[in-house]
Amino acid sequence: MRCKTCQRPMRALFYSMVCDHCDGLVDSFDFRGFVVLREGRTLPCEEFVLATRADATRWQELNGLFDGEIREVRCDKPFRWQPSRGTVRGIIVADRLYLIHLTNKFEPGPNKAFLV
Repeated sequence: MRCKTCQRPMRALFYSMVCDHCDGLVDSFDFRGFVVLREGRTLPCEEFVLATRADATRWQELNGLFDGEIREVRCDKPFRWQPSRGTVRGIIVADRLYLIHLTNKFEPGPNKAFLV
């Protein structure tokens, strides 16, 4: 950049950067699901993500996770839902485990979500 008066090169004195994501200027976490957080788990941790609160309640009951808390999670990419297979049937679950973070301030990557 050149000086408007004398046209000599100018020296940069200040340089700042901002993260639109971390500073809350952009919210792209439009996709939601539910998890059953087991008591005593530290975040981040891997959990099954369920499509609805009713699915999460049923999952909690069928697995005996009565000490767990049902929490909403958000993700920046759509969950790929599928009917559950195995011993717990009749609920809709994400196709794989998700790494659940406490806030939305984490390094981007596949299969990551955060608590609302």
